[in-house]
Amino acid sequence: GCDEVIAMVRGFDACATEVTINRHRLGCNGNTVASIERGFGISDFVLHIEEDLLIAPDGLRYFAWARNRYRDTSNITSITGYNRVPTPGDPYAVHTRRWFHPWLLGLWEDRWATCRGLNFSVNKTWDCILHSHFMPDPSSPNREAYPALSRTQNIGAKSTIHDPRWFSPEWHAINQHVPHWAGNMT
Repeated sequence: GCDEVIAMVRGFDACATEVTINRHRLGCNGNTVASIERGFGISDFVLHIEEDLLIAPDGLRYFAWARNRYRDTSNITSITGYNRVPTPGDPYAVHTRRWFHPWLLGLWEDRWATCRGLNFSVNKTWDCILHSHFMPDPSSPNREAYPALSRTQNIGAKSTIHDPRWFSPEWHAINQHVPHWAGNMT
């Protein structure tokens, strides 16, 4: 518990909020799973965004549309706002691919229900565990919906959980930073 961060979070007033302060440190996996579970206590669709992501001005409209469009398409396991290399053509187009990206992530409760019981305490990050679950092998029909032009930007160039010998700001710039995304549109 950092009092400065708690005060900042409690002071957020742009919309209705519910602040949860954990009694014990849960770690990255534990916090993520707990926050997603809490979200499903309120709604049947959760949008998970982390502190090192920016969202484009139209990002919430994209997720609202995709939530409704793919709700009954069971092999669409998630919606992502991330697309590193823009797909040529209409920047408002939405595609599907056989992958799982955790950055700006939309999940339905029925898809998440298949994740309950997974071991999130193993020496893997939550997103790698979900990727393996949703994409178990090359024959899996599961897919994610993603925008032609990214609706999020990953600004997490300095990881707090990964070894800096392989996760450096230079690696981030080449592999995770999005050179062209909807946040750049005017």
